[in-house]
Amino acid sequence: ATLALSFSAAPALAASTYSAIYSFGDSLSDVGNYFIISSLQGHPEPLYPYSLGRFTNGNVWVQDLSAGLGLGAVTPSLACWPSCRNPDYAVGGATTGTTFWGATLLHSATGIDLPSQISAFERTHPIAPSTGLYTLSIGANDVFSVLGAFAADPNLTKAKAALSIAAYNVASEAEDLHRRGAQNLVLFDVPDLGVIPLFNTSPLKNDATAFAGIFDSDVMLDLASIAPGLRVYDLHTFALIDQAVGPPPGFGFTNVTAPCWTGKTLCSNTFDGQNQYLFWDGVHPTAKGHTIIAGDALIEITGGHLFAAENTPTAIPEPSTWALMLLGFAGLGFAGYRRARAGHATVAA
Repeated sequence: ATLALSFSAAPALAASTYSAIYSFGDSLSDVGNYFIISSLQGHPEPLYPYSLGRFTNGNVWVQDLSAGLGLGAVTPSLACWPSCRNPDYAVGGATTGTTFWGATLLHSATGIDLPSQISAFERTHPIAPSTGLYTLSIGANDVFSVLGAFAADPNLTKAKAALSIAAYNVASEAEDLHRRGAQNLVLFDVPDLGVIPLFNTSPLKNDATAFAGIFDSDVMLDLASIAPGLRVYDLHTFALIDQAVGPPPGFGFTNVTAPCWTGKTLCSNTFDGQNQYLFWDGVHPTAKGHTIIAGDALIEITGGHLFAAENTPTAIPEPSTWALMLLGFAGLGFAGYRRARAGHATVAA
């Protein structure tokens, strides 16, 4: 019940603590960047019944979180270049960076990655404001690529190595932000991909769950190792999705297995009716799901469970399993800037 909180309790505290919110990641946090890019290329996505270029039927969690913190509207970075107060750099389809399956490079379906986004931020913010709140939702597309490779070549050693590289990518970029001044990061773990409609009846269901868990654990270990001093608020979405999926279904959802929008039919023409479903499409939550995540984030930030990267955890938190998988979008042609990282994991063929 506490997760279905009103946003009226926290704004005064948070607004006096943080000056702005800076969001990075994938379609979980994208408030319109992918739509802008695809529109410039002549094939705008996502269109109706998706809401205002977002990958759901309403606000995404970073918008709800910003409102709950009293920080105001979140704006696509591409719509307010070179700067705005609460820029969102997230782009649907983004990956953590460069990963490998054995000796084979795993490419992003879009060419967009986290290093691209961090670089765009740093071009206008060479010093990351220490009073800002930074949010990150990334990695599901990397897990998706690993699952695809694993289906063709079921080699667990290669899978774990690829996931390890992707996790290090995340920690490395977080460390870069911290080195430039960032102090507070909200981390949206990769969900349990085995429970989303795309995989919940698939032969890869158990693998999707396991690989997401491996990735999440690796990210937390890497953060503790290479980003000392960075305060990380890790969202406990594993418990949330367990409550949502049930049995019995939680948070008032009446359908927690099927998508509201199938690509051809819509479960309801009303916003309230759509939010009876946990899943908006095969991989993304409805706006109500995003609101629940934002509520959990507010609890974490304003006095909940804090994981400090400078303190190596005695036990890795349960892998988050919020049911959100990213769509892979081919042919976007948005060139990603990739950094070479010293000490990066090497994968043998």
